[in-house]
Amino acid sequence: MNFEIIIEGKSFTGKEDMGKLNSHPVMEFTYKWLYGGEQFEFQTSGSTGVPKKIVHSRQALESSAKRTIHALSLKQGTTALLCLNPSTIGGMMMVVRALVGGWKLTVIPPTSTPIPENSHFQFTAMAPFQLVKTIEKMGVNTLNSNIDCLLLGGSGVDLNLENTIQMLQFPVFIGYGMTETASHIALRKLNGNGKSDHYTILPGIETRLDHRNCLEIKADVTENQWVTTNDMVALNEDELRWEGRADFVINSGGVKIHPEEVEKMVKRCLLEDGITQELLVVGVPHSELGEELTLVTEGDPQFTLPYLRNRLQALLPTYSIPKTLRFLPLFSRISNDKPDRKAILKSLIH
Repeated sequence: MNFEIIIEGKSFTGKEDMGKLNSHPVMEFTYKWLYGGEQFEFQTSGSTGVPKKIVHSRQALESSAKRTIHALSLKQGTTALLCLNPSTIGGMMMVVRALVGGWKLTVIPPTSTPIPENSHFQFTAMAPFQLVKTIEKMGVNTLNSNIDCLLLGGSGVDLNLENTIQMLQFPVFIGYGMTETASHIALRKLNGNGKSDHYTILPGIETRLDHRNCLEIKADVTENQWVTTNDMVALNEDELRWEGRADFVINSGGVKIHPEEVEKMVKRCLLEDGITQELLVVGVPHSELGEELTLVTEGDPQFTLPYLRNRLQALLPTYSIPKTLRFLPLFSRISNDKPDRKAILKSLIH
């Protein structure tokens, strides 16, 4: 399949071009791919634990790429932009898709506002924070003329961003997956026709729940071995609804609570009143309850606890409404800029 990769203004279309920029990670990967490499090493982000190395076969990467190409109806000759870190699975899978699908791929350094002015790409993948910053810089109308299809990944999409995405005229998807599954194994459409609150599991992916109601995945992208996650989900045929992380569950008074679900409702209430503030729900040790449901904000709270509890009464059961409100000047964060729940909880306790 004919392809073209453009890096620093230089065009690469085959083996004979590989020496032009062989120190670049994309070129190192492409060189190995074109010369028949069968095993490729990646490192997990560390967002859910200690970073570790994962090795994928060529066949697994090809299978993942073909699923994305088919699911998003991306054609040969697609003009695409790689603006993610190519050392991650999300970034390097853009290269695999270009090689497998015969695309014209432009590679640029990852920045918070990656879309070049006066450019047009039929497809790109971004982290949600890149989309936020790009919209702030370019505006929705300009961005609508720059992209035909967008895939988000690496972290969740908050309610504020999801509302903004409704103004985009091109389809926006978010993937569910991880380094261990060679990128996403399910997609959720965030806007337009087909918008959904659920992920659609892609063809050829087997799923089941373990004893914790956590997702297990088996497919060619996992070398047909079951991969166990810590993601608690609801499954319905080919649909998947993410509920929260098993290791984040709060046990308060004998009731298990998903903090992510509470956070979603809190942010929805606040957003309706024009309040956007980084926040988390954590379980602080309590002598009677075991863990007390605690809402913590980054910076001084822009609201009061009685106001919030009143707003949440019609939306959440009593046990899921935060009992206390605390704040930290700044949240500790992990490598992909997500708040570090464990470090934040530790700061509250000590």
